[in-house]
Amino acid sequence: LHRDGPDAEVQLGIVDSVPKLLVSRVLQRAWKEQPSLRIIVREGLPQELLPALAAHELDLILSTEPVPPAFHRVLHGQRVAAFDV
Repeated sequence: LHRDGPDAEVQLGIVDSVPKLLVSRVLQRAWKEQPSLRIIVREGLPQELLPALAAHELDLILSTEPVPPAFHRVLHGQRVAAFDV
């Protein structure tokens, strides 16, 4: 994960059920904090993205679901927001 300098890059996985408005706000905030940040987004199902995160192919995942028990030994999940539907 390269967070500093002109070559700052983050590999971001987004579960397809995450609202696009939320994704937009997260990306806008990231670019406000670090305008040169390059964010590579990969959208998919949790069963595709979680193994990629565990294999260090992704730096972070935005999801609407907690980390499944099968991944508890290698991944940590944290709730960062709650939204009404």
